[in-house]
Amino acid sequence: MIQDLKGLGVAMVTPFNEKREIDFQGLERLIQFLIKSQVDYLVVNGTTGESVTLSNEEVNEVLQFVIEHAGKIPVWIGCGGNDTQKLAKKMAKFEADFQIKGFLSVSPYYNKPTQKGILAHYEYLSKSTSKPIILYNIPGRTASEISIETILQLSEIQNIVAIKDAVNDINKSMLLASQVRKDFALLAGDDAMALPLLACGYHGVISVIGNIKPVEFKKMIDFAFNQELEKARKLHYEMLPLMVSLFKEGNPVGVKACLEILGICDKYVRLPLVEASENLVLELKKNFFLNKTAML
Repeated sequence: MIQDLKGLGVAMVTPFNEKREIDFQGLERLIQFLIKSQVDYLVVNGTTGESVTLSNEEVNEVLQFVIEHAGKIPVWIGCGGNDTQKLAKKMAKFEADFQIKGFLSVSPYYNKPTQKGILAHYEYLSKSTSKPIILYNIPGRTASEISIETILQLSEIQNIVAIKDAVNDINKSMLLASQVRKDFALLAGDDAMALPLLACGYHGVISVIGNIKPVEFKKMIDFAFNQELEKARKLHYEMLPLMVSLFKEGNPVGVKACLEILGICDKYVRLPLVEASENLVLELKKNFFLNKTAML
């Protein structure tokens, strides 16, 4: 499974028009842009896709559209929640109805389960589907963290194959990399942490900036894999101001503003998020076009 997840996965935005309806033309332009940029796989309905504001019908429509237009690029779906039984039924239905590669499933949020509860949650989900599951550890959003010990236990389950690590603690990430089984895929979940984690033995990234700079970001990843660290660092530092700016007013506010700059889709987001401020747009434009040599 490491080979299936190695490299650049893109956490896709869900384009909206001015009425905040799904913009399928914009979605098609985004898919074609990512295909031409040779990204390794796509993730639909994650946080960057504004999953919490999409109806079940909209999720299905977007997922089917992406699958139909993605060609040979594998499509994963974000499928998380804090009601384990309801989520298990949802996963089983996705597997039955769609040609997906597998699931990205965030640790249960808001109800703050113990490690025993998190372990039982994922064990239950793993029995509801034969598809592979990527754990998603992002305590800044969920208010609970999947501990290293729990990850190690979950990695022994056959169809739990990877983790998206957005803990933003390099010491914990290194400890995990040093202890987890060698066939378990380790994926950076924060663009700015991608290069440090790749240097520590991680296998890839599920990326936000990949929506707008897929060629450059993938090139940085490839340089890291090839031990060309000076070239990787150059690209990393050229993109770092943009990586920071993207999240200043919430995700995907910044990346959608950049997609509008590129002419791929509009900047519109759904409440409670609001579109990027004028000051942020100016900052994004400055950082987006900074050091154009990174695009070579």
